[in-house]
Amino acid sequence: MIKREPRFAQDMSNPEHAQLPAATPAPTSAEAYAEYLAKSFPVVRISGRPWYVDNRCLLPVAMPHRVGPVKLAEIRQAVWKTRAAVAIWNDGWDTAPCEWWAVCCDDKSYDIENLPSKKRRSHLRRGLRCCEVGRIELEWFAEYGYEVYAAAYRQYGSDLPTVSADDFARAAMRNAEYPGRENWGAFVDGALVAYLSCIVVDDIVMRSSSKSIPSMQWAHPNEALSYLTARHYLRERDMAYVVSGWRVLYHPTQIQDFLISLGFRRVYCPVRIALHPALNVVLRSGVHRWGAAGIGLISKLLLRRLKAVDRLVHIAKECRRLAPDRHPARDAT
Repeated sequence: MIKREPRFAQDMSNPEHAQLPAATPAPTSAEAYAEYLAKSFPVVRISGRPWYVDNRCLLPVAMPHRVGPVKLAEIRQAVWKTRAAVAIWNDGWDTAPCEWWAVCCDDKSYDIENLPSKKRRSHLRRGLRCCEVGRIELEWFAEYGYEVYAAAYRQYGSDLPTVSADDFARAAMRNAEYPGRENWGAFVDGALVAYLSCIVVDDIVMRSSSKSIPSMQWAHPNEALSYLTARHYLRERDMAYVVSGWRVLYHPTQIQDFLISLGFRRVYCPVRIALHPALNVVLRSGVHRWGAAGIGLISKLLLRRLKAVDRLVHIAKECRRLAPDRHPARDAT
């Protein structure tokens, strides 16, 4: 681990600096975010609103609580046009419990004393003592963030894809083209040991990615980083909520349980999907359930993704059972 002098855009460990009013924000609307996404992903309009394709999934650009009514015919046409494998959207926000949820924090009085876990409060206090936390300049992150990224991926095993240091730096600078991208770091004795990349769209903050060095967990940098950023966005910048993402389908992670112990919660929102006809045929064939024989026909990564989509199909059906369609003409599954 190499010690680098941190270059803070905002130092959350300095109480006076942390309380400064946020600078005048650059345009971070959903439309501005769609324009940025269009540089790297296909973007289409459905019912007048922008959607984009990432990793063969057609998704709304609008934040989940603002996904408006959509027409199934338009979604199917967009799936075909963009060659997406599946369209995924939510119907409702903060509904009765169902099998689909986002993990977010929307508590405007968010504070360490309100956290549900005594053990987590203790870990957090240690993290606040050991770590210096702040928003870091994008150029600095592009140059020095890779060491944390690589250390984190080594603990996952060799079957997950990684990128080179040059690719990491290029991706970080490309992400910086959107003015709502904000990177935060936790430092121990001046060395970066954890980072969190956030995307601000309208009055919502999405936790995009986070990594930490496994050997530095004694300092609890993830607790300090997650807590101080959530508190900053909710209490000092008056954001509506900080969201970590949807229910995890197939890759190994404990981040959602970790965040719930830090005062985040599940926000239920029934999921709807529309499959590309070819993918529907593949799933109906059951190739993803053939075990070793199926692995011989398709790659392990593709097999995991097919299993994830199959699970999503069942979740969507269960959501429809628990929450009958409010707009039956527009829902697929």
